[in-house]
Amino acid sequence: MADHNHRNAHLGLAEAEKNETKKVVGGLFGRTSLGLLRVELFFLPENLRRDRLGSHILAMAEEEGRRRGCTRAVLSTVHSFRRRVFI
Repeated sequence: MADHNHRNAHLGLAEAEKNETKKVVGGLFGRTSLGLLRVELFFLPENLRRDRLGSHILAMAEEEGRRRGCTRAVLSTVHSFRRRVFI
């Protein structure tokens, strides 16, 4: 029963990448529920996108999803805050 409740809970998820001064420079936010890992926001500055760091962050989120009993994952890439406002 505990495992069933854990799978059905809406649990937040955050993975952060920090620089040498411990400042967060990128990462992702998501949630898990009903056996689904959902990545809702994912940000990594352009200068950090060449060394497979993004793949490492996603792998950490996937591992946490598996730990929570998820068998599926969704990565949302379109968000309204990214739209430009034209005046």
